[in-house]
Amino acid sequence: MIGVFGDEVKSVSVMEGHSVTLHTDVTHIQTHDEIQWRFKGIRIARIMRSYDINPTYDETEIFRDRVKMNNQTGDLTITHITSQHSGLYKLNILSGNTETDKRFNLTVNDADKHPIDQHDEDYENQIICSDSTFSKHNTQPVLMEIKAVNKCFQLETGNSLGVFRDLERLYMTTVRRILKPSVSRNHKQLRELDLIQSGIFLSPLDADLGTTFMDKLEESRLAPDMKERISSCCMDFLKELVKQYQLRLPASMEILSKLELFCPKSVMSTINRPGVKDLPADLFSCPIGTLETQWRNVATANFSDDQDIDKFWLEVEAFKDAGGHKCFQELAQGAKRSCSACFQCPC
Repeated sequence: MIGVFGDEVKSVSVMEGHSVTLHTDVTHIQTHDEIQWRFKGIRIARIMRSYDINPTYDETEIFRDRVKMNNQTGDLTITHITSQHSGLYKLNILSGNTETDKRFNLTVNDADKHPIDQHDEDYENQIICSDSTFSKHNTQPVLMEIKAVNKCFQLETGNSLGVFRDLERLYMTTVRRILKPSVSRNHKQLRELDLIQSGIFLSPLDADLGTTFMDKLEESRLAPDMKERISSCCMDFLKELVKQYQLRLPASMEILSKLELFCPKSVMSTINRPGVKDLPADLFSCPIGTLETQWRNVATANFSDDQDIDKFWLEVEAFKDAGGHKCFQELAQGAKRSCSACFQCPC
């Protein structure tokens, strides 16, 4: 039997990213009942029991894949809440000759701004959300840089040299934030540092977890043990991050320095240009005389040095002389093998 409703407006508050259920207070939908939900006047879901036992959903973009209506009670659940879902929801129930309405005013709280009250009955849920919020302040800047590097890795003609330079820079700046002062800051030693060993990292309270992160944490009303927990989570993230950086860098910095030899500006330079003896000869399949000739002549050709290393060598390889011969093919193929060698590291 359908209950009796007043025309009240019930206020409901939910944290952004969470889920909320708006209740009809109906115990069981009867055979000829119709229940529908509207948001700001637009219907988003309904059940017409005389036609179908299952609810139907209107194609509203902001609710797509986020709304579920209980086919026994008509309760409406909205998942992955965003600020777009704030507003007035209207429940309409038709049962026989009786029509009743119920209204809900839903407020979505911004996770970054919503104050945390330790006496709130939803305190535990807010703590979980806050953990994520504080972590975001810590990791967002470095994650943006990681995305840029990952994008380069995914490109077929990405700038190999630039990718590894960026990776090494990220590794060095991040690892120095969390290491104890007693650990050497020497570039080569840091690059080859055994990150598995214990005792080399600072405690979460002493590490540089980011100014914004620390300010937000200090301003929060969280208990000391919760602040410590959040700091530990961020510290663990940075530890794992530097391990992944290290895995993706070339096994030897010597490989990376060899790659510098094939940088377009080095190849086309007329001053302090590397010689053939500086090149990794084992990566070239042609006689040394052929290599010397191609290396000497490529600097006099009309190639632009203002492009990334991969595109440069693709252009050099495709170049043909007046007779239609690819006169730099062996040199270009060896240079490309050198670039590829850097990518043969764990990912």
